[in-house]
Formats: sequence, structure tokens, C-alpha cells
Amino acid sequence: MRIEKAGSERVPAIAALERTCFPADPWPEALIGRLRERFTVAVEGDDVLGYLVLSSVLDEGSVDNIAVAPGHRRRGVGALL
Repeated sequence: MRIEKAGSERVPAIAALERTCFPADPWPEALIGRLRERFTVAVEGDDVLGYLVLSSVLDEGSVDNIAVAPGHRRRGVGALL
């Protein structure tokens, strides 16, 4: 598993994971695409196992969203992110 900044090629996989983890109110794929520079992803091969979205203003930061694919939970993905 490796951690990397999300590029545009990761947007569809992030959006699919968003729909899986938050089916009631997922972020739209277009929004994910616009904000992709704020996404960090955990990947294994070509699969996105999870993601983290951060935002910062001056000296303050916040986690806006974090998700891990159901089949990869409790394996340290979230902790690495």
C-alpha cells in the first residue's frame, strides 16, 4: 500500500468510494474533481483503498472527509492516511 496525492485519474475511483461509504449524501464527482489537490489516497496496485480530504486556512487545518473501502477497514488504512 502506498499513500499519494490524488491526480485526476483517481477521481472516478474516489467518487465510487464516496458513494459506497456515504450513500445518503455523497460528494458529487465534479466537486471531487475540482478539489482533487486536497485529496490524499491510499492505493494498492490500481485500487483506491481510501482517501482523506484536508483543508487549511492560515495556521489551522481540518479533516473534511475520510473514507476507507469496506473490505479494507481495520487494516490500518485510515491510520496511514
